[in-house]
Amino acid sequence: MRKKLNGIEVARGVAALLVVFYHISRLFEQNFGFFPLSKFTEIGHSGVDFFFVLSGFIIYFIHRKDIGHKSQLKSYILKRLVRIFPLFWVVFLLHLALIPFVASTDFPTISSGLLQLLLFPIDKKELVIGVSWTLQYEMLFYLLFALLIFNRVIGRAVFIFWFLILVVQFIGVHNFSIPLVSSAFCFQFMAGIVAAYVVSTVSIQHLKKFFYVGISILLITWWAELSNLLNGFGKNSRLLYGIAFSLVVIGVVAIENGKNMEYPKIWLILGKSSYSIYLTHLLFGGVYYKILDLIEVLAVLPALISLVIVVLLTVVSGVIFSHIVELPVTRYLRSKLISNSK
Repeated sequence: MRKKLNGIEVARGVAALLVVFYHISRLFEQNFGFFPLSKFTEIGHSGVDFFFVLSGFIIYFIHRKDIGHKSQLKSYILKRLVRIFPLFWVVFLLHLALIPFVASTDFPTISSGLLQLLLFPIDKKELVIGVSWTLQYEMLFYLLFALLIFNRVIGRAVFIFWFLILVVQFIGVHNFSIPLVSSAFCFQFMAGIVAAYVVSTVSIQHLKKFFYVGISILLITWWAELSNLLNGFGKNSRLLYGIAFSLVVIGVVAIENGKNMEYPKIWLILGKSSYSIYLTHLLFGGVYYKILDLIEVLAVLPALISLVIVVLLTVVSGVIFSHIVELPVTRYLRSKLISNSK
């Protein structure tokens, strides 16, 4: 099994585009009263579900050999911190600087700002970066996986207990809620881990059909949501999206296994830049939307064309931001911190 899976990189780009189309379309819906692509872009919120599955997959796939090896814990923690925080802090400061011009939120209090900088769970309404609530889950995932690296037995016990909490929530035996821990999103992270375990331990040459099964479940779930038969933001949809995307991931890896797959370079670039695109798309999208509105382009062009223009500018800006900020900073910090920690 190759360490680098281009199919997973492409999947990250797809997830980012789903979220971008969803949020930019909501800008049009809020101001014009309709979605430029009817309600099809409304299902773009499932890109977040895809990200959570991919997160679980990537963490286990990359660090599976570190499980039970306490000596690898420091390196793991540094890699995760470098991955998340530097870019997040830069984008956070950009949002603060532009709040008076493009953001709908107010300046945070000192205590709220500090909690946000550390990605502690707080009310979504207080967030400077609207999508940063998902990073709170990421930090929880990283912390609990760190327990597996610290001690295999303790880590497994915690994950089993965590899984039981989610089962109780889904069944509805007890109506309780533990912030972050009992969320249905956690199931998706676990589904990603299971997908990584499968492709890492099972002969995957016969698992290509998983891709088509996963796509079928995904399409059915999207249809059910668009037909108002399913609440796309409810726990049942989280379960279905988690299953669908985890099967898709297994299928993608199985199809790519042993082959020199040639993916369009643009998709690999989008995947590599997906974190920057995700963190900055509300900022850039809001700026470009306002500019086009001020110069009255939105009043002249069809909404669909305007949507495509805003999305394109937003994604390109995210890619550029990744290459001039995220990637250089990440490489520098990894060379200074992680290399020296070994």
